[in-house]
Amino acid sequence: VDCSPNMHLKYNFEESKEMTYFESVCKQIHTICRQKLKKGQLDHVGLVLFNCHDTQNDWNHQSCRIEIPLKELDKFAIDHLAELLSGTREVKAHATMVDSDDKSHLDLALWCCTSIFNDSLEKNAKKGIYILTCNDDMEAGSFLGSDKTKNDKKKASAQAQCLQRVKDSSEKGILIDVWPLYDAISLVQDGPMPTHFQCTPFFKNLLQVSVNTDDCISETKEEEIAYRLTERKISDLDKEIDGGLCSRSQASLEWMITPPGEMPFKIAIKLFSLTMEAKKPTPIKVQTQTNKTIKAVTQNMCAATGKLLDAQQMESFYNFGGGSIPLTKDETLKLKSMDIPQGITTLGFAPKHLVIKPGHNLRACWLMRPDDKRASNSCTSFRALLQVLVEKDEVAICCIRKRSNDAARLHALVPQREVRACDERTIIACEGFHVVPLPFADDIRTLPPGFALSEEPEQPAVDAAKKLLKCLKFGDEFFQYLESGNMSNPSLLTQFAQIEALALSTKVDRADPVTNLDETMKLIEVPKYMIQGEVAEKIKKNVELLKAAVSAEYDVEMESKSAGGKRKREVDPEAAAKATEKKEDAQRMVAETNWSSMLANNSLSKATMPMLKAYCDAHDLKKPSAAKKADLMEVVVTHLNQLDT
Repeated sequence: VDCSPNMHLKYNFEESKEMTYFESVCKQIHTICRQKLKKGQLDHVGLVLFNCHDTQNDWNHQSCRIEIPLKELDKFAIDHLAELLSGTREVKAHATMVDSDDKSHLDLALWCCTSIFNDSLEKNAKKGIYILTCNDDMEAGSFLGSDKTKNDKKKASAQAQCLQRVKDSSEKGILIDVWPLYDAISLVQDGPMPTHFQCTPFFKNLLQVSVNTDDCISETKEEEIAYRLTERKISDLDKEIDGGLCSRSQASLEWMITPPGEMPFKIAIKLFSLTMEAKKPTPIKVQTQTNKTIKAVTQNMCAATGKLLDAQQMESFYNFGGGSIPLTKDETLKLKSMDIPQGITTLGFAPKHLVIKPGHNLRACWLMRPDDKRASNSCTSFRALLQVLVEKDEVAICCIRKRSNDAARLHALVPQREVRACDERTIIACEGFHVVPLPFADDIRTLPPGFALSEEPEQPAVDAAKKLLKCLKFGDEFFQYLESGNMSNPSLLTQFAQIEALALSTKVDRADPVTNLDETMKLIEVPKYMIQGEVAEKIKKNVELLKAAVSAEYDVEMESKSAGGKRKREVDPEAAAKATEKKEDAQRMVAETNWSSMLANNSLSKATMPMLKAYCDAHDLKKPSAAKKADLMEVVVTHLNQLDT
């Protein structure tokens, strides 16, 4: 993050009245880090300030300050960013050029970041450096904080040194991107408005070196660079950082398109999951006295002897006709695989309408994409097949074994062309094949007899239903959430907000933009205008019309059906007699036992578990769930002492 003087000028923004670019950046980074903690993404995040008045780094790079070391996100990083945002931690700008080896502040900052990455233990991680600044005039020296009278040769040398640093970092697999800041509307103080960020040759050359052609969404690299320097805003930074985190492939396989033989035709593909249920984080159990993590160990025990068994002492068997048929682990794996090779084997092609049935959904489908890195020309072959199947409206029927220990299943590969939004950059539907699992005969469930809807509604009932549905329509805001897929899970948000508030020793803010609990709850609650007001009266009127059109005694019939409740279980006389006899035996055992004497002689430990449970039931004492003998003895002793008192 740049800390030059222009970054600390007060501006007017659309979302807030007065703010500096530095405050705007800190606010966005603070939001991004909190979003990552909410999603459970424990990325290593660091913050380096350049053009600072002071120097704080291990390599003594001038005017570079490591504000947050590169480490796993935690509450201390959140607190640190909050202090920067509130102004508790002061950051002064540096207004002079670095006077050593013709190096610019940006060059030293990139040097500092690459040194941090080199010292990091995460060698195979995805690495990225995002430069955030509102200064683009390298030649005038505002970005460097240099004086305008400096030698042009010195400036050109500094730029060349910086571009070489970017090139070296890109070769090491470090992504470098520039996020220009130009959201301000006007200056708060009197004076000329600084020039907005422009596509200067220096930053064009920087992105020309760092931008990879495979990462370009635009048609050409030049259009991608122009977009990054002119159209992106700081509010889009979180989408850019999170963009590559959810695209981890589920499997990398070979798609055998022709039957195996002398001239097989196959391409390399990857499978991706488009949807996956977000689950609440599992709490970590610790020991109460030492606060150390508890490790759960699963062991196998013989039910008859209680002896612990290892893997060599066990075998598996299946029941068949009352007999036990043993099968080894290797035999089970061989039966599951059926000697079908791992991967995707094409069996043929069929019309789409004959194969895909909406009611036969075994699970969510995968998305199949080509993998040119493992096999060249895979993308060209993939797109050629996709185009042909789209034109013919057909699907490919394949047998897939995703892993070596998986059973082979039939899948249909449904082609889908790419669909983009109006801005031509937002991808609504990705190009590829949807891998849809096909059910076998054993997977399909038949409907019970009499399941069909026999009675046809009369026309007055249909007309009344139309009027009612017209009143129950949602607003445009709800449909926008549905279309964009931005409906957050209120249960997960509530839990995160509570845990974050406890960690940071604050109160839960329901209006906070990160958790946004109030807005999220509005999406799942019935709108107020449907409960009270003019719309509510229309709904009530149309409900009465629909009831009258269906049946004159609609409410009476519904009450009579609901009054029946659940069907009562038939009482087994023999089982009831046994339960009564067991209860009488327990009461007799409690009455015949001298409990006070056992307590006085310290012989209560000789009582059996059935005796202790019978005592608790006879005196209506509350037993702990999954109670052990010691727990029941404690309840009984407490009750006996109260009786003596």
